[in-house]
Amino acid sequence: MYMTTSMYYKRFICFVALFIFFTVSGNAIPEYYFKQISLQEGLSQSTVYCMLKDNKGMIWIGTKFGLNRYNQSEVKSYYNEINNNRSLPGNYIYFIAEDSLKNIWIGTDRGLATYNRETDDFTTVTFEKQRINPQSFVTMHDRILFGESGRLFSFDYKSEKLSMLEATDNPIKNEMINNLALWRSGESEYTGKVIITCKWKGMWMFDLQDQTLKKISSINESNISSSYIDSSDRIWVAPYGQGLKCYSKEGKLIHQFSTSNSGLSNNVVLRMVEKNNQLWIATDGGGLSVLDLNNFSFRVIEHRPGDPYSIPVNSIVSLYNDDEDYMWAGSIRNGLIGIKEIYIKTYKEAPMNTPYGLSDKTVTSLFEDPSGIIWIGTDGGGINRFDSTNKTFKHYPSTYGNKIISLSQYSSNELVCSVFSKGLFLFDKRNGSFRKLEIWNATESNRIFNSGYSVNIALLDKENLLLLADTPYFYNYKSKKVEILPSVNQEVAIWYPQKFHFNETQTHLIAGNSIVEIDNRRKTIRTLITLPDSIRNIEAFCKDDENYFWIGTSDNGLFQINATTKKIKKIQTQLFSGVTSLTSDSNGMIWVGTHNSLFAYLPSENKFVAF
Repeated sequence: MYMTTSMYYKRFICFVALFIFFTVSGNAIPEYYFKQISLQEGLSQSTVYCMLKDNKGMIWIGTKFGLNRYNQSEVKSYYNEINNNRSLPGNYIYFIAEDSLKNIWIGTDRGLATYNRETDDFTTVTFEKQRINPQSFVTMHDRILFGESGRLFSFDYKSEKLSMLEATDNPIKNEMINNLALWRSGESEYTGKVIITCKWKGMWMFDLQDQTLKKISSINESNISSSYIDSSDRIWVAPYGQGLKCYSKEGKLIHQFSTSNSGLSNNVVLRMVEKNNQLWIATDGGGLSVLDLNNFSFRVIEHRPGDPYSIPVNSIVSLYNDDEDYMWAGSIRNGLIGIKEIYIKTYKEAPMNTPYGLSDKTVTSLFEDPSGIIWIGTDGGGINRFDSTNKTFKHYPSTYGNKIISLSQYSSNELVCSVFSKGLFLFDKRNGSFRKLEIWNATESNRIFNSGYSVNIALLDKENLLLLADTPYFYNYKSKKVEILPSVNQEVAIWYPQKFHFNETQTHLIAGNSIVEIDNRRKTIRTLITLPDSIRNIEAFCKDDENYFWIGTSDNGLFQINATTKKIKKIQTQLFSGVTSLTSDSNGMIWVGTHNSLFAYLPSENKFVAF
C-alpha cells in the first residue's frame, strides 16, 4: 500500500516512542546498559564470585583475591594482612550477606567475618574458639544460616549468638554445602525446612526443628554447579555441563533444557536468579540466558565481537539482583558488570562498514520506509540504513562525504535526498547507487542550493514533493514541473525555514515571527498566527494530535499555542530554560530536548518526566 507523508510521519513518531519505550510492549526484546567495574577501575582481582548492595547503597564485590567496596565513584579493596587480626581472615571470597540487623557477613576461604562500619575493619567469627568456613548462606526472618561441611550454623537475631545445627545421622558430614534455600509451603515463607545442595552428594532437606536430614530421592543429580528454587516452588538443578533440569515441588521432572533442545546458550550453568518471573541463567561461555517462566522461552544476552553495545563478556559465574531491580553479573575474567534495562539507546559513530554504529556521529534526518527500515541522513557520512529488528546498520560508501539534509520517498525502490550545497539526489535502496535529480536548470539550482542554507523536502502524496527553500516549492513527479506557492491572505516572507511540521493535509512552519500554514492540497500558503515578542529565539517547533502547537526557545522555555483559539500558554518549569528539539508522540506526550537532558511532558497532568 502506498503511504502518504502523514502516514510516514506518524510511523516515525511511533518509532521514536518505541525506541524510547521499547520495553513496554510485551513482545519487545528489552535493551540493556552495561556498566563494567574491572581492574582498570581498581578492582582487586577480575574473577567476581559474589556481590551485595548494602543498606547504605554501597556495592560489595567478592573476588578470587580480595573484597572490594564500590561507592558509585571509586573502589576500595580489603585483603588479609599478616599480623592484623582486624583484617579479613582470607582473600578468596565465597559470599557477602547482610542480615536484618544490618550486619555484613563475609565468607572467605579462611573463615567467616563481619564488617565493622565504625572502624572500617573486620571481626573474624569463631564457634567454640574455632574458625568456621561456610561457603553458603540463607537469610530468614529471625536468623541467618550458614552452610559449611555437612553442618549449618545459625546466628539468632534476638540473642545475637551463633549456634551449630547438625543431624545426628549425617551422611554429608564431610561434604561442603554449596547452596541453601528456604522451603516454602504455599504463600508461607517459612516451614522450618531448608534445602541443602552439595556438589557431589545431591540435594537434601534439613528440618530445623528436629535437626533431621533427609535425601531428596527424586533428584539424583551429582556434580551440581548450581541450584535454585523459584517463586512457584519449582526446583532448578544444573548438573555441570548438562544444561538445566526443573523439578516440581513433589520432585517430578517437568522440564529439561540444553543447547540441543532449547534456546539455552550454553550447557555449563553456573548461577541462577529470578527477576520479574524470569529466570536469569549465568553460563560459562554463552553469556546470560533469560528464561520466561510463563512460556518457557529463552532469550540470550551475549557479547558480540565488534558490538560496543553488547555485554562485555560471555563467561558469567555469579548473579545478584539488588533492591532497585538492577542486575549484577560477576564474570570469570573481566570483573563486575552492572545490567540495567534501559528506555533509550544511543548509537554512536563506528568505523565505516561496521554494523553496530553510524558512519558519522551527527544525524541530520530520519525516514522510515514502508518495510520498516529506518534511513538515516548524516552530516558528512552519507546515508545509513538501520534495521530495527536486528539493530544493525549498513553504510553506503557511494554517499559518503555528503551532508544529507532531508530524506523522503520517491518510488518503491528509491529515496529522494536533499544534499547540502549540492542539490537533489536519488538513492537506490537496492544497490546503493546515488545520482543527481535535476528539476531546475544549473543556474537556478546553484542559486537555491548554494545559498549556505539547508533545503528541506517532504513527500506530500504519490505525486508531489514539497521543497522548503527561499520559498516553498511543489515538484510534481509525473509532470516534472515545479510550482511556487501563492499567498492567500498576505505576502508571506519565507526564507529557508528549518522548523516545520507535516501532517496529511497541512504543513506548518516558523517564518520570522509567524506560524505559517501551507495547504498541501490547494497548494496555497497563509500566515496563521503572529507570535508575540515574548516568543523569540525559536529553536524547536511541532504540532500534536490535539491541535496544539509547541514552540521551544533558546532562553525562554516552552510554549503551547491553541491552533484554533490562538491562545498562548507558557509551560512553567524550573527544569530548563533552553529547548533544542521537540516532537509529539501518539500517546499525547511532548518530548523536549534541552542542552543536556531529555524530558517527556504530559500536558494532561502538567508534569515533566526526566530521562
